[in-house]
Amino acid sequence: MMLLDGRIIPVITDGIFNEYGEVLRRKKFRSPEESVSVLLDEIRKKSRMIKPALSDVELPDEKDRPFLDALLTEDETILITGNLKHFPRHERIMTARDFLALYDLQK
Repeated sequence: MMLLDGRIIPVITDGIFNEYGEVLRRKKFRSPEESVSVLLDEIRKKSRMIKPALSDVELPDEKDRPFLDALLTEDETILITGNLKHFPRHERIMTARDFLALYDLQK
Protein backbone atom coordinates (compact mmCIF):
# COMPACT_ATOMS: atom_id res chain seq x y z
CA MET A 1 0.00 0.00 0.00
CA MET A 2 1.51 3.33 -1.07
CA LEU A 3 0.62 4.99 2.24
CA LEU A 4 2.31 2.37 4.36
CA ASP A 5 5.45 2.08 2.26
CA GLY A 6 5.94 5.86 2.11
CA ARG A 7 5.42 6.38 -1.62
CA ILE A 8 2.70 8.92 -0.85
CA ILE A 9 2.32 11.21 2.15
CA PRO A 10 -1.26 12.23 2.81
CA VAL A 11 -2.00 15.78 3.85
CA ILE A 12 -4.84 15.80 6.33
CA THR A 13 -6.68 18.21 8.58
CA ASP A 14 -8.59 17.55 11.77
CA GLY A 15 -11.79 17.61 9.69
CA ILE A 16 -10.47 15.03 7.22
CA PHE A 17 -9.18 12.77 9.97
CA ASN A 18 -12.54 12.91 11.78
CA GLU A 19 -14.35 12.11 8.53
CA TYR A 20 -12.12 9.05 8.00
CA GLY A 21 -13.04 7.82 11.48
CA GLU A 22 -16.76 8.30 10.88
CA VAL A 23 -16.68 6.54 7.51
CA LEU A 24 -14.55 3.61 8.67
CA ARG A 25 -16.93 3.02 11.60
CA ARG A 26 -20.07 2.81 9.46
CA LYS A 27 -22.03 -0.37 10.08
CA LYS A 28 -22.00 -1.30 6.40
CA PHE A 29 -18.22 -1.89 6.58
CA ARG A 30 -18.49 -4.14 9.65
CA SER A 31 -14.96 -3.29 10.72
CA PRO A 32 -13.93 -4.20 14.24
CA GLU A 33 -13.09 -1.13 16.32
CA GLU A 34 -9.57 -2.43 16.92
CA SER A 35 -8.91 -2.61 13.16
CA VAL A 36 -10.31 0.90 12.64
CA SER A 37 -8.15 2.26 15.46
CA VAL A 38 -5.00 0.62 14.08
CA LEU A 39 -5.68 2.01 10.60
CA LEU A 40 -6.41 5.50 11.93
CA ASP A 41 -3.19 5.41 13.99
CA GLU A 42 -1.21 4.50 10.86
CA ILE A 43 -2.90 7.24 8.85
CA ARG A 44 -2.04 9.79 11.54
CA LYS A 45 1.59 8.60 11.75
CA LYS A 46 2.11 8.59 7.98
CA SER A 47 0.29 11.86 7.25
CA ARG A 48 1.22 15.50 7.48
CA MET A 49 -1.37 17.39 9.53
CA ILE A 50 -2.08 20.94 8.32
CA LYS A 51 -4.32 23.79 9.34
CA PRO A 52 -6.22 24.64 6.15
CA ALA A 53 -7.15 28.04 4.85
CA LEU A 54 -10.91 28.26 4.43
CA SER A 55 -12.10 28.73 0.88
CA ASP A 56 -15.34 30.33 -0.26
CA VAL A 57 -15.80 28.02 -3.25
CA GLU A 58 -19.37 26.76 -3.50
CA LEU A 59 -19.69 22.98 -3.24
CA PRO A 60 -22.70 20.69 -3.74
CA ASP A 61 -21.91 19.01 -0.41
CA GLU A 62 -20.30 21.00 2.39
CA LYS A 63 -18.91 17.78 3.89
CA ASP A 64 -16.37 17.89 1.04
CA ARG A 65 -15.03 21.30 2.12
CA PRO A 66 -12.16 20.00 4.33
CA PHE A 67 -10.76 18.11 1.35
CA LEU A 68 -10.93 21.07 -1.02
CA ASP A 69 -9.53 23.46 1.59
CA ALA A 70 -6.56 21.15 2.21
CA LEU A 71 -5.89 21.01 -1.53
CA LEU A 72 -6.05 24.78 -1.90
CA THR A 73 -3.79 25.32 1.15
CA GLU A 74 -0.91 23.14 -0.03
CA ASP A 75 0.60 23.69 -3.49
CA GLU A 76 2.01 20.17 -3.81
CA THR A 77 -1.16 18.25 -2.90
CA ILE A 78 -3.46 16.20 -5.08
CA LEU A 79 -7.05 15.44 -4.19
CA ILE A 80 -7.93 11.89 -5.15
CA THR A 81 -11.67 11.26 -5.25
CA GLY A 82 -14.27 9.05 -6.81
CA ASN A 83 -16.67 12.00 -6.84
CA LEU A 84 -15.23 14.47 -9.34
CA LYS A 85 -18.66 16.03 -9.79
CA HIS A 86 -18.60 17.16 -6.14
CA PHE A 87 -15.62 19.44 -6.76
CA PRO A 88 -14.77 22.26 -9.15
CA ARG A 89 -12.59 21.35 -12.13
CA HIS A 90 -8.98 21.61 -11.03
CA GLU A 91 -5.77 20.12 -12.41
CA ARG A 92 -4.93 18.59 -9.02
CA ILE A 93 -8.32 16.92 -8.45
CA MET A 94 -8.46 13.47 -10.02
CA THR A 95 -9.63 9.89 -9.71
CA ALA A 96 -7.39 7.21 -8.25
CA ARG A 97 -7.02 5.69 -11.72
CA ASP A 98 -5.86 9.02 -13.17
CA PHE A 99 -3.45 9.52 -10.25
CA LEU A 100 -1.90 6.07 -10.71
CA ALA A 101 -1.58 6.56 -14.46
CA LEU A 102 -0.15 10.09 -14.18
CA TYR A 103 2.55 9.04 -11.73
CA ASP A 104 3.04 5.54 -13.20
CA LEU A 105 2.23 3.89 -9.86
CA GLN A 106 0.12 0.97 -11.08
CA LYS A 107 2.67 -1.54 -9.83
